[in-house]
Amino acid sequence: MRPDIMKAVLLTGHGGLDKLEYRDYVMRPTAEAGEVLIKVGACGVNNTDIWTREGAYGRADDPDAVSGWRREPFHFPRIQGGDIAGRITAVGMGVDSGRVGERVLVNMALYAGPGDGLIEAGFIGSERDGGFAEYVAVPASDAIAKPANLI
Repeated sequence: MRPDIMKAVLLTGHGGLDKLEYRDYVMRPTAEAGEVLIKVGACGVNNTDIWTREGAYGRADDPDAVSGWRREPFHFPRIQGGDIAGRITAVGMGVDSGRVGERVLVNMALYAGPGDGLIEAGFIGSERDGGFAEYVAVPASDAIAKPANLI
């Protein structure tokens, strides 16, 4: 297989499980400036993944509207999965190269700035691709070194 290709499960639209498609020919992400590339070791499914797939978050002006977490138009396809554990395989510009090889857990909340609350944040697996794939690129600040006391 080409090194720039990976396997992933893509969300192709809001709805049921039929909107999830396994594909073995997806472009592997790269670590942009301030990001790390993680080889996914495990990724859980949480309520945000389910509700995003279902479009169950509504909008401020229409609580019954179909939308994702940010209550904005959603872009498909999307790789879901925010609860990620893995190992850093590459870093983008501005990230310490010593992080390569580090085992990490991912904070799925994407805060735009200080003082942002959870409602203003985006989510990995909703506003940007997540861990239902072999690799995921995330902001370096969201890749938290695995605590030494965890196996």
